[in-house]
Amino acid sequence: MALTVNQAFDELLSRLELNQARIDLASQRYAAVKGHLETALPGKTVRQIGSFQRRTKIHPGAVNGPWDIDVAVCFDDVTAYATDGNGITPQKSLDIVRAALTSNQNYKVMGPVRDAPVVVLKYADGFKIELVPCYRERTGKYPRPGGPAAYIVPSPQNAWVPADYDFDAQLISSLNQTAAAGNLVPAIKLVKGFVRAQSLPLKSFHIEVLCAAVVPDLVRGWKLTGILWQTQHLFAHTLTGLAQMLHQPASLPGSHSVAADSGFGPAERAHYAAVFDKYAGCARKALELDEAAGVVDLWRQIYGEPFPAE
Repeated sequence: MALTVNQAFDELLSRLELNQARIDLASQRYAAVKGHLETALPGKTVRQIGSFQRRTKIHPGAVNGPWDIDVAVCFDDVTAYATDGNGITPQKSLDIVRAALTSNQNYKVMGPVRDAPVVVLKYADGFKIELVPCYRERTGKYPRPGGPAAYIVPSPQNAWVPADYDFDAQLISSLNQTAAAGNLVPAIKLVKGFVRAQSLPLKSFHIEVLCAAVVPDLVRGWKLTGILWQTQHLFAHTLTGLAQMLHQPASLPGSHSVAADSGFGPAERAHYAAVFDKYAGCARKALELDEAAGVVDLWRQIYGEPFPAE
């Protein structure tokens, strides 16, 4: 039986979900690394961050496609910054994490690599754990009375920069449940799958911040005006909003995290904004065709893999 457009998008979303076997394997490897590091580094805590924490991770695509989890190695609270050169530098924190990993013979053989702001532990099947050393920021430089503390993490330039892991995760969850009526996380996953299918170099967190700026207002407007819509409308109009947002670095409101821009300069931002605008225009034209013959295949041409074939 031929798929309707909405059925095709529902199937697409199901294909983007992680399967349980991968989740279980990632959990086992994470637990092993966590157990080792918290023993090797007494007083330090290890926890998941990134898209796993925010529940926005998508399937890596190929059966054995590469994928990763992000992990924070929290050293402690920081209440002052050293001015005499005797404090722990970002580079030194990465060295500490790497040395702790290589104190385990199995991880030593795997050859963890320091790649600021993370230490990368790569497995034979391509799976990676990326570990970022951090401190909870308690100096008052990044205040949030009554809310979760920000962290400081290494930058590639060997400086400490803010990363608001807990606040960002809580905000995305809240926006998804309230303003976006459960549609923000699906939109994020749709865009992540599209970006990967089209080999566009947007980073995961950048996509999430952009979608968080677009989707809640989009859904709120549709609900207020009584417009009926489905997943394909959400995807097409999210692309339109992203094309407009890509011209500037993006931040979550109230977040201390460094503004997300995927490392793009002004010319690259303009280029990728134009790319998104082109695909958004194609998607809006596909919407006009509704359920015309061949429209599912047209959506597949626009989206790319893993969109279902008609």
